Amino acid sequence: MPLKDDVDQLKAELAQLKLQHLSQQSSLSRQLAEFSAKLDSISLQLEQQGNGPLTTASTSTNDIIAPYGTTIDPRDEIASLQSEEMAPHIQPQAPEANPWQDDPWQRHAKSPSAAVDSPVDLQQDDLQQDKAFSQQAGIEVGVQAASQLETLLSQGVAAIMAPFAAITEQVKGFYQHYQAKGLGPVFLMTVAGIITLTLGFGYLLQYSINHWFSELGKALLGFGCANAIIAGGIFIRQKRAGMADFGSGIVGLGLILNYLCAYFIGPYFEIIPSSASFILLLLITLAGYGLSMRLDAKVIAVIALVGGSMAPMMLLSQSYAPLLYIPYLLLIGAGALAQSRKLHWPLLLEITAFLHIACIEAFSYFVDLPLTQWGGAAVLALVSINALFYLYGLFGFIVNSSTNSLSHRALILPIALLAFALFEITQFTPFAGEIFIANALICAGLYVKLKSRLEPSQSSLLLVFGSSFAAFAALYLLSHDFLGLVLILEALLLLWIGLKEKLISVRTEAYVLLLTGLMLNLYAVLTGFSLLGLGEQTPVAALGFPLFALILSTAALLFVIRQIGNDELSLSRLERQLIYLFKELLSGFYVATLLLAAYLVSNDYYLAIIPLVSLLLLYFSGKDKLMVSEFAAWLLLLPLLFTVVEGITLSGSLSFSVQPLIAKLARIELFAALLLAHYWYRKHYPSSLFAQAAKQIQLGCYLLLPLILLPKVMRSYWEFTAVALWLSSLFSLALAYVIKHKALEIEAKILTWLAILTTASLCLFEVWQGLIALLIGALVMGFVLLRYRKLAKPWASLLTLQWQLSPYYFALVLAVLVYGFNRVDVVAWSMTALALSGYFALLLQRRTKHGAVQTGLMAHLAIETQAAVRSSYSLAYGLCLGLALLPIMLHFEISLRLDLNNALLFLCELMALALLALLILRRGVAIRLHQRFLPLQWLKWGWHGLLVLSYLTWSYAFDNMIAAPLSAILLVVHGSVLMFISLKPQHGDMIRLAAGLFTLATLKVLLLDMASFELVQKVIAFMLIGVILLTVSYFYQKARNRLQEANQ
Repeated sequence: MPLKDDVDQLKAELAQLKLQHLSQQSSLSRQLAEFSAKLDSISLQLEQQGNGPLTTASTSTNDIIAPYGTTIDPRDEIASLQSEEMAPHIQPQAPEANPWQDDPWQRHAKSPSAAVDSPVDLQQDDLQQDKAFSQQAGIEVGVQAASQLETLLSQGVAAIMAPFAAITEQVKGFYQHYQAKGLGPVFLMTVAGIITLTLGFGYLLQYSINHWFSELGKALLGFGCANAIIAGGIFIRQKRAGMADFGSGIVGLGLILNYLCAYFIGPYFEIIPSSASFILLLLITLAGYGLSMRLDAKVIAVIALVGGSMAPMMLLSQSYAPLLYIPYLLLIGAGALAQSRKLHWPLLLEITAFLHIACIEAFSYFVDLPLTQWGGAAVLALVSINALFYLYGLFGFIVNSSTNSLSHRALILPIALLAFALFEITQFTPFAGEIFIANALICAGLYVKLKSRLEPSQSSLLLVFGSSFAAFAALYLLSHDFLGLVLILEALLLLWIGLKEKLISVRTEAYVLLLTGLMLNLYAVLTGFSLLGLGEQTPVAALGFPLFALILSTAALLFVIRQIGNDELSLSRLERQLIYLFKELLSGFYVATLLLAAYLVSNDYYLAIIPLVSLLLLYFSGKDKLMVSEFAAWLLLLPLLFTVVEGITLSGSLSFSVQPLIAKLARIELFAALLLAHYWYRKHYPSSLFAQAAKQIQLGCYLLLPLILLPKVMRSYWEFTAVALWLSSLFSLALAYVIKHKALEIEAKILTWLAILTTASLCLFEVWQGLIALLIGALVMGFVLLRYRKLAKPWASLLTLQWQLSPYYFALVLAVLVYGFNRVDVVAWSMTALALSGYFALLLQRRTKHGAVQTGLMAHLAIETQAAVRSSYSLAYGLCLGLALLPIMLHFEISLRLDLNNALLFLCELMALALLALLILRRGVAIRLHQRFLPLQWLKWGWHGLLVLSYLTWSYAFDNMIAAPLSAILLVVHGSVLMFISLKPQHGDMIRLAAGLFTLATLKVLLLDMASFELVQKVIAFMLIGVILLTVSYFYQKARNRLQEANQ
């Protein structure tokens, strides 16, 4: 038969077209894979150029990811193989143009197979493109940033449009369905034709009603045409093979025209009353549902649903009973539910639910809410809202669900319906609390009834719904004081059920309710304090019940943590994080409860328990590694610090005695807490980040301990400052021995220095309390000096500075004793300097004879003192020489008188010169050790220079008539003596010094004295000088000759 042959030929052509399409698709997939491989190779080369060679793990070809999110589909390869096998059985046709000939990714490879089979060519192409891609690297960075921004924006839009994503996907699926059949253009033309024909028919009805027919004729004409179109669509669907979808579209067009006719004859032209229009729309919708169920067409069902739901919105402004719209939607929803089950299309129910939510939200603008007149329509509307929730959220999703898992998409509808029901009930009626209780009981009954028939994930939603209704009922019916406790109690019940039945959704709601209840109880505390601040209530009345709520909240948190910890149920990561959060909250509620209870006991001294509360927080942080609680434990000490600052501000003084009692307690507790915190960390939580900080803070407290009494002593009893410093230094030494920290050792040394200097200052200013400090210091230094070398190593290392300072401290004692014998400053300082110089000379020169046994306290003291001064030998040597100069230098401060002071000063100068001469002549260890820096010859010349200075100053103390010749004569005598001394070989260098003195005497006489000499002075001076020089010359020559003869 010709018709059968035509059908066979069409089938063959269709198979050939399918194979060509599949081969082209597989070719595209291979090209995309090649492009991905090129990009990977180029990126590796770029990284090697920038960072050196990189080693990459080998990957299989199946793991290559194509760009733009495309992957190699194995079905494409199978399809291409099938096309190659079936190609010989198909008659070849005229060659077609290659649809990929303009593809820019094919310009470098002639065929995909060649690119795959020849990696050498691929590598050459990669090398050629390397430079181009390197130049575009900067542009690609910007493109990637823009792509990331676009991705973020698209994710945000997708999250907002998530409820409608399923509808969009379904519409897209319709088009892809027709496109897969090769009817994509036909689908678009059909849709466009329906839209244009609907518009044309609408304008035709408007024109005909205005010009041609009567009202009845117009209605009959419109409905006749619409129903005729429906009949034609049914005929096409049933009688024409392959035209079922087209026929369904025509039937849908007929339904749309029916809705349009109902609109025109109803609210637009008011041909029939609103009630009749309403019934007419319902009939059209029911007819659409019937047609969709009879014809098994989804398009008709959607058109009937949308038209039937939205068309009555046009009647609401003129309707006398607008509340009937909600029961009307309930009827349509029931039909949609039946239709979705008949068509096995759950998406229809989701579309219906979201559409009706939008319709009721729009409907709320046409009526005054909440409803005040409770007639039959109002009750029916309110019952319908609740029935819509149960219809879509429970029966439609739980009972009629095709899946047992609760994915994010599956949860969108029931959660949206729950929010819709809660919101709309509160908008429609002031009795929302009672209605919520009824709904909670209904959900609980359904859970008990359907628990055995439903999956755990589905039955858990009933618990979630029931608990949500119960929570909102409590919000409306209970006082705000009890609301937090009720929510916590409900949360505990839900948590128990969720753990027992292993329902994560129920546990999630329990966590939300628990957190809400806790926040409400904390807010109740703040409210109580605000009422207390206004003076409206007493502390017990304002904060008594919030304290009780805090206690119960703490107990609830403890119960929740233990229940979750004792349960063997595997928890999700979010739940484990929530447990950590609950432990942190438990610590916070402990603190709030204790502080509030203390405040009610005594609102003046409640801060005194802060150290104990802080220790409790540290205990919880160490037990469960709670970072926030540990940080809060330290922050909790700030109120004590603020109390201390407030006490100082109010009293206007830093003195501890004048502070308020709470400020004194705060100061003691704060210091003790900071001091002892490190001991707790070291024992219980050594790995904490705050452990090192606690250690440093404790060290600071230890450094402050020896200084605590110093401000009080300096402010009120400044005369005893030196005594306080000695005691503080001893305390610091004891702390340094116990704590063994370098900072405490340094503090002890500083305090020792300050004590010595302060003691010396007080003694200098003749404050008798300084003598007490001097005695205490002498006892301390004496003990250290006598016992140092017998002490254990820890004490010896601590007392090294004190041991080294002890000889100098006893020099201070000696200075104070000597200075007290004379009230004249010059003489007293000279005697003191001489005594100190002699003291240091003894320390430098005293030696223990070999074989001799030293007995007695003084001998032992001398030995220990010499041992102590050995480390500072140079300093002692310098002090010995420098202090010996002081009596001679102070001679300029007095005048010549025959009194005891001048005699003492002369005696001091003489003894100082004798002491220096003795040191030089003995050539002790000190001189030998320092001969490199201060040679013996310099010492000798220096001593003679001091002698010259001494007798010159004493000479010029007389009248000028005597002073000038006397000084010249003394210089000549001094030079003559040096000449005799130079005769000894070891003092041969003195001849030069003698020549210098003679030269000085000559220049003095000629340049200074001759002009002022009188005749008698000249006679006496020259005669005496001449006699002296001749006598010295004679005896010097005689002695020299005797030495020469002895040497021969």
